[in-house]
Amino acid sequence: LVPDVEAVYYARTQLGAFLANQFQNGRWNMLTIALTGSLTSISLRHSVPAMFVLGLLIPLLFGFLHPWLALPALVTLIAYLPIAAWRSLQLRREDAHPGMTLAVFLLLHLAYGSGSLMGMLQAPFTWRIRFV
Repeated sequence: LVPDVEAVYYARTQLGAFLANQFQNGRWNMLTIALTGSLTSISLRHSVPAMFVLGLLIPLLFGFLHPWLALPALVTLIAYLPIAAWRSLQLRREDAHPGMTLAVFLLLHLAYGSGSLMGMLQAPFTWRIRFV
């Protein structure tokens, strides 16, 4: 929008720092809804990782009652993996191992989705600020 603006992005060099950053990104995207008071402050794609984490977490918790109740978590993972493998192959660098790229892709979504869920839990306790 402003051609004179320049931005520099510093990529995280350690996996732990990268995952912590993704967790915070997910958390703050959900808190943005609470701060703005509007669901339109983020797009649908920001909530997909949270749905993915819930699709794994809830069946696994119910799996303690009966092992068959954990089956939807496996179905969620089976649905996720081919799509994530295809996309991570598209995005991977030439020198990156395909399996490592897929693993990082999975960890990214788990971290972002977990952060989103944390943001949703914190949202009711966040002050709603109106920018006029």
